[in-house]
Amino acid sequence: MINLANGTLLRDEVVPQSSPSSDDPLWPVYDAGKWQDNTHLYLSNIYSGSPMLVLLDTAKGQHQQPDDLQPVLDMSDTACWDYDPSTDGKTLFVVHCQSSTDAHNNLTFSGPSLITVQNPLGGPLKVIYHNPTLAISQVRAANSTTLLFNVVHNASRDTSQEGLWAIQTDGSHLTHIMNGHILLGNHCASLDGRFYALSIVHQQTNGYPTYTPMVGSLNGGALISLPFGQDAAYHAIAGWTTM
Repeated sequence: MINLANGTLLRDEVVPQSSPSSDDPLWPVYDAGKWQDNTHLYLSNIYSGSPMLVLLDTAKGQHQQPDDLQPVLDMSDTACWDYDPSTDGKTLFVVHCQSSTDAHNNLTFSGPSLITVQNPLGGPLKVIYHNPTLAISQVRAANSTTLLFNVVHNASRDTSQEGLWAIQTDGSHLTHIMNGHILLGNHCASLDGRFYALSIVHQQTNGYPTYTPMVGSLNGGALISLPFGQDAAYHAIAGWTTM
């Protein structure tokens, strides 16, 4: 974590209770996620035996212990899940589908899928969308009324259902925006909630995908390819800013 006012790097915000070793394969490792507000940061503990989403209170200072973290969500039953806070930080949207491994030990996702909403600090989940066949892997709050989500698989193998979808936060007005294999960045919506950015994924025979960054309007219309030239395949979308 970096203090933008003075450039200071804050180390060891969370200190593990023990060091990793070959005898402790479930040692927790926390990935920094998204901000819930100005002092609370979501962390995902995806490498332990019980993958969880937790909340770090930076106001408590450095060198916190795992017990200081606020548990928000337990996703130990699947590897297919994602989350995004609402634009005002007052609610948390979560998506999850089913995960398994195939005969080659590759991770696969399948339906049914749920999009839920809950208190940003944790608590009961309220279902706002359910689909019995589609595998939904990502969700993003585009603005105060619209969610974007990414469908990566359909049980009937009908690829026409894959790609980017939009839905209102109350579960109404479901719309398929575009078909294709895509990836949504952590901060894909513009600050005014009018535009979104995504990467179209191109699978290659060598196993390493390439990407085409695109920008679209929530009001509709054609997507715009970003002018990266020949190097576009090696760019990823980080987020939006103002100028």
